[in-house]
Amino acid sequence: MIESYNEDVYLIGSSLGGYYSIYLTTVLSDIVKKTILINPAVNPTTTLNRAIGKSENFYDNSYYEWNQNHLKMLEEYKKTDLKNYKDKFMLLSQKGDELLDYKEATNLLSGSKQIVENNGNHSFEGIERYFDEK
Repeated sequence: MIESYNEDVYLIGSSLGGYYSIYLTTVLSDIVKKTILINPAVNPTTTLNRAIGKSENFYDNSYYEWNQNHLKMLEEYKKTDLKNYKDKFMLLSQKGDELLDYKEATNLLSGSKQIVENNGNHSFEGIERYFDEK
């Protein structure tokens, strides 16, 4: 779908969506102009390991199971060397993120534009302040 778009593509990814956005930016770097990452999960195989088991869907009360196969699938999308893509990314991170360690993202995205705030949370409190950021 991204490849069929005939204009510059901008991605925004938060949490696990940030992980996928990193992957898409690297494999489609000629198409993706810029990617904004909001408290991205850069090591989801570690952080989501604690979610293994059955969980309830918040929207329809159905159940799903998160298992080791899902973690293996995520590993296929892992990117650890982003130095050739540093101009593609902008990181928005808050140190108060209760789910992820902000330092993992700041280290992975070293050299990229970064806005790191004290406090906050995983949903990035006050994100609307950056809607006009370039």
